[in-house]
Amino acid sequence: MQNADLTWSQDLGSVTELLSGRFFQPLGRSSAHQLWSSAMVISPVVRGLLGLTWDVPSHTLSVTPHLPADWQDATVRNVPFGNRRLDLRFTRSASELVVDAIHAPPGMVLASQAPGARMQANTIHIPLPAVEVAMKSELPEFGAETRQLKVLDQKTSAHSCTLTLAGIGGETYELLLRENAANLNLHADGATLGASNRGLRTVSVEFPAASGYATKTVTFSW
Repeated sequence: MQNADLTWSQDLGSVTELLSGRFFQPLGRSSAHQLWSSAMVISPVVRGLLGLTWDVPSHTLSVTPHLPADWQDATVRNVPFGNRRLDLRFTRSASELVVDAIHAPPGMVLASQAPGARMQANTIHIPLPAVEVAMKSELPEFGAETRQLKVLDQKTSAHSCTLTLAGIGGETYELLLRENAANLNLHADGATLGASNRGLRTVSVEFPAASGYATKTVTFSW
């Protein structure tokens, strides 16, 4: 994410090959315009965020998305499939993520590796977890020292989600939490739940006093 953010702080299209781990800037010896550097932004978006995998000889497009919890919907246009193109529309609907293939080529089959996914003509219905958590994305000043919240680990079960976080000692950070199931009776250990707004709830996490980064475990249960 930091690498993608840097494309908005430098010249357009610049994707650096080396990042400073301490400051929001590329290292001085890095090169900004390289195919493999750009691929390290494009590939995670296409294969990770959108979860697209093509098998044109088998007429199959697999869609296994991992959209951020604070995204209500998204549309991807001009997705190539053989010599044709289509659009993909992602929409949250209650406890499902619905993926619609618009202008799908005749004979193309949709598939998904997501557990419990159901295919219906040119639509995929993907069950969503009861709870999803997102980090607020804020672009720091170019060259600013790194202070961003970090997620070190995540463990989930049928009725809980545990995050291991790292943040600057003494500071308070905000997360965004989405409840996809109704009447969860949500509890938070290590964080303070805020008000819900359009399906998203703010969560405040205060880190103990420390020099530099400190770690903290937060558990949501329902």
